[in-house]
Amino acid sequence: MADSLPTRYRGVEFRSRLEVAWAIFFESCKIAWRYEPIHLRGYVPDFLLYEDTLLIEVKPTWWRSPEDHAIEKAAAAKIEASGWTGDYVIVGNCFPPHFDAVGLQGRRTNDGWCYAWAPLPVQPPDVAREYWDRAYRRTRPPRGYSGGPVPERLDRVLGRAVARICDTCDARSREED
Repeated sequence: MADSLPTRYRGVEFRSRLEVAWAIFFESCKIAWRYEPIHLRGYVPDFLLYEDTLLIEVKPTWWRSPEDHAIEKAAAAKIEASGWTGDYVIVGNCFPPHFDAVGLQGRRTNDGWCYAWAPLPVQPPDVAREYWDRAYRRTRPPRGYSGGPVPERLDRVLGRAVARICDTCDARSREED
């Protein structure tokens, strides 16, 4: 799977480009993140946000098929068995097609865990979706990449792609188009 290619971003070695896309999305939303910051019982969460009060788990899910739902359920079960007592959100390759949501949220209540769609961290929804589209595009493999061995580290390629995006207005140069 192409998304599982380890990638360096901002000095952090991520296990996949999809995780890098989420880090870029959080930064676009001005949300501080920590990557794989703690070890719970048999589980290392992908991100902690909001001063370590919200756990984020990244899974390669499109929110559509029974296989996707099985991935989401397995992730939820692993988080809940780990001893984590705060809220968590499972995010995927895209926003869920339902409502204006970023992912599936689990919240502990007195009666156990309950689930709902986690709201987008940025309003209006089209702004959040544009942030995600930009982040996802920035982490896709370079043109001509066939999935075989990469002659140079993808983080170098990503570094050049990031450098072509204006820090002030996020405009892309013509070279990237």
